[in-house]
Amino acid sequence: MIKRWSNQYRRPIPNLALLPVTVPLLFTYGYLPRNACIVVSQGLLNFPEDEIATLLAAELAHLRYWDFGVLSVLVLVAQAPYEVYWRVAAWGNRQRDRVLKTLAVIISALGYGLFRLLRGTGLWLSRVRLYYSDRLATDLTGNPNGLTRALLKSAIGIADDIQQQRQTSALLESFDLLMPVGYRTALTLGSLYNADQFPEANHFNWDRFNPYRRWLILNNSHPTLGERIQLLMQYANRWRLQPEISGWQGSRSAQSNVRFSSRRLLLQGAPFFGVPIGLAVGLLLWGVGWLTRQWRWVDLTWLADDGSILLACGLLGFSIGLFLRINAFFPDSQPASASESRWP
Repeated sequence: MIKRWSNQYRRPIPNLALLPVTVPLLFTYGYLPRNACIVVSQGLLNFPEDEIATLLAAELAHLRYWDFGVLSVLVLVAQAPYEVYWRVAAWGNRQRDRVLKTLAVIISALGYGLFRLLRGTGLWLSRVRLYYSDRLATDLTGNPNGLTRALLKSAIGIADDIQQQRQTSALLESFDLLMPVGYRTALTLGSLYNADQFPEANHFNWDRFNPYRRWLILNNSHPTLGERIQLLMQYANRWRLQPEISGWQGSRSAQSNVRFSSRRLLLQGAPFFGVPIGLAVGLLLWGVGWLTRQWRWVDLTWLADDGSILLACGLLGFSIGLFLRINAFFPDSQPASASESRWP
């Protein structure tokens, strides 16, 4: 298949490399097609050959559209702060001195924050490119069912690996943008099923019909797996193949049961909306302090002198938003009547 693709699109055959880990992974890195390398893990080789072929075909699609080069550079740059975070955090866990632990927390937090910031610049491209790679993979192999099985088995394998290690490995997190299935997607779906029990169509209703899914996946590197599998099943129906997962049309009635509510969406983002609101309040207080200094009202001039007010207001805005969001998750508690609250 790889040779056929290379001849069809007149591209050099990519290099292949084996990653000696049991979790099923593969990704492509490089900056030009002639030096691109497709990395396959040992755990992925346990899949049937037709499923491996579909995943490799999806990686070839990244070579055709050249998106792998942009994300490879981004992942490479993000590796430096991530390594600082990972190594300093591991070193800090072994320390007993409180000063050293505090220093490790600060450095690792800064490293992880910079990693997340760099990672955020590639989220949109990482999500969009998978729709194109899924389509080209089905065109090359004619096997949308095989790609469906491979994606679901990858999610299950990643979830099992995280469960066994009791943490997300550095490999899964730092190379997340390059992989066909993200570890966050795998945690949700892969932890509920196994390779012998695939989910049914109605189990993907949240991925397909939830009105908030577009907003809630803004920080995810991969689109919802339900939407991808639904497209693959549409390809299978168009080519008159028996879909691996059937019943998509019957589950569409679930869409009418969920309505969009701007209030619930605002509550989901309340902690993040609270930060700029708190900063605005801090700037307002700073402005009041500046005006009182001009008018020589000594009692309030300290507002313009204390720079920590701006930080405090931002943190207060985040905290208030967090409380509003958490409280919305719990049902209203009715206060007990006076007779019920008396001591016997």
